[in-house]
Amino acid sequence: MKRTTKKLSGIGLELFLRRFYASYSGVDDTLARRLSKDSAKTFTSVRLRHIAWRDWRPKHHAVPAVDINPAPIDAPTTQPSKPQPSTTAENADTPFDPYAIGLIPIYQREGPEGLGAKLAGITSLDNLRKMARSQQIALPAELRGADVDIDAVRSAIIAAVGKRIANRRAAAG
Repeated sequence: MKRTTKKLSGIGLELFLRRFYASYSGVDDTLARRLSKDSAKTFTSVRLRHIAWRDWRPKHHAVPAVDINPAPIDAPTTQPSKPQPSTTAENADTPFDPYAIGLIPIYQREGPEGLGAKLAGITSLDNLRKMARSQQIALPAELRGADVDIDAVRSAIIAAVGKRIANRRAAAG
């Protein structure tokens, strides 16, 4: 039996809807993002025809297509490159997403150093605590006070994630 549809849910659904809405000429990027977020909150999943999925699927691992004339490798660049905004950067106009970094998957893929590098982008102690609480990572009681070193909280999160993964592996046998 041929599969003629593809089921999308979660972030895949949101990204598909963002590209879908952005394809219309009267919809700017801000409106497309808002519509896709609202639609993803409304619909738990959507089944698409494979033809529609193939037409809307990102071409290169979800990297947006940009017209760039690359310079030859040995040619020096004339302008310094601008630092790209981090996905975990905290902006005053957007609320903090405690699931922006998947603590356990990052630790499993990149190890404690990789997770530490991702957590270094979060400069608010409250946001670190919110992330740990949302992803069910328990922090020691002494790190829950108001006057705590943020690096100690980052280290405790990394240690707690490592312990949680080790406990899961031990339980699995």
